Amino acid sequence: MGAVAWMSELKFKWQPFEDALTLRIATSAKLAEEVLKEQARGIFRHVIAITPPGHEGVKAGTRAAAEMGKAKVAGDIAKLYGTPSAAFDEIEKKSPADARAFWAVKRTRPDAAADIVRQHTGTWYGPFDGGKLHAQRFVGGRVRGNKKRPILYVSEPKELKDYVKSKQAMVHFLAAGWKEIANRLGLAVPGMIAGHGAPSAAMILANMERIIIRAVNQVSYASEADVSRRVQWAIDAQTGAMQRQWKEFMEKQFSKII
Repeated sequence: MGAVAWMSELKFKWQPFEDALTLRIATSAKLAEEVLKEQARGIFRHVIAITPPGHEGVKAGTRAAAEMGKAKVAGDIAKLYGTPSAAFDEIEKKSPADARAFWAVKRTRPDAAADIVRQHTGTWYGPFDGGKLHAQRFVGGRVRGNKKRPILYVSEPKELKDYVKSKQAMVHFLAAGWKEIANRLGLAVPGMIAGHGAPSAAMILANMERIIIRAVNQVSYASEADVSRRVQWAIDAQTGAMQRQWKEFMEKQFSKII
């Protein structure tokens, strides 16, 4: 009897799942094909739930995950960009007079303001770059840096604020990269995820003995989200569910004997 096959470059530990699946099929009143699809839905339900901003304990597509994701986005961006107010606070620690001078010229004489910022913080002051710095420094799902020492203090904080909001609105975009496989399996996707048009691809070939699934999350930074570990966690979680079902089945059979 075949099992669910993940056609991907990623390799996973399948044996415990396949052993549990064999028992599940043997004890289920459903056809083998439906049991296979049922377990595939279970795996991808778990995968979607723990795709960032979701993680173990907080499911993607929930308000809690969204708020945590938004906080992470704001925190990452704050490692790179600061506001004029933040620049003033840092300058004031060393020279209150220069801080006042900076505030007086930050709009009318941006070059002079930049000189003051550079003198006291060792970094830059000027127009917001539209997020180019963020795009360059976002590696492995996060930004390295220190909120207390941003690289650029922006002269127009509203532009920075708008940029943060635009990125926060995309916190469930990565999870939406699983929508195609979810749709093909008939798996409902939370509204916060379903609203995104993230690129994804999927293929399902099924018969009474085997189901072959190809699912690709085509979001550009999907490979940086520790997908392998998350998928293995999902496989193990679904394996555990089947093992519990088997235990319950055996307990019922034993109770009939005694």
